[in-house]
Amino acid sequence: MNSSGFYKLNSDRLQYAASSVFAPNFTLLAEDHASYAYPVSGWYWFDSYEEGEAFFHINGASNADWLGFAGWLYQFPPIMAGMAAARQSTNPQGEPATTGLPAAMDEARLRQNYVAFALSWGQFLAASQLPAEAIAEIVAKADACNLPPEFIAALAPTRQRARNADGTFIADDPATPDVDEAWQS
Repeated sequence: MNSSGFYKLNSDRLQYAASSVFAPNFTLLAEDHASYAYPVSGWYWFDSYEEGEAFFHINGASNADWLGFAGWLYQFPPIMAGMAAARQSTNPQGEPATTGLPAAMDEARLRQNYVAFALSWGQFLAASQLPAEAIAEIVAKADACNLPPEFIAALAPTRQRARNADGTFIADDPATPDVDEAWQS
């Protein structure tokens, strides 16, 4: 089956128009597809449905299993415990970090907005006190699900604040200028 045509990502669905797109301000015709400067109001030309999926990083073409990862993540016991800890924490970002995380993951999945995800994920990590071993498991699962490297990098913070046993931050000791106690090594 020939699936060449115009494609547009609308929310999380790929729209398809085989021969033409008519809008108030423009018209796209298949026979003229090579003459357009894409995107045209979000529309692109692809020679196949799979090419469109790969371009937009959705469904099977990129081999990224976003939904499998999300389903696993939200049932992963350390995440569930971290969500509860964040909601109960005195950190003002605790509740927003837990409620904003699914939307931030959608931003990463649908719009490749890894910066917004990294911000939300960082707030969640600060409020939840997720152990480094759990983060390593999450990174490994994201890699196994073939998620984009930019997303995987956002999952693994390069440095974390050091904490006391009660969860409060450890301050840097000015008496030891060559050691920064405030950060884990």
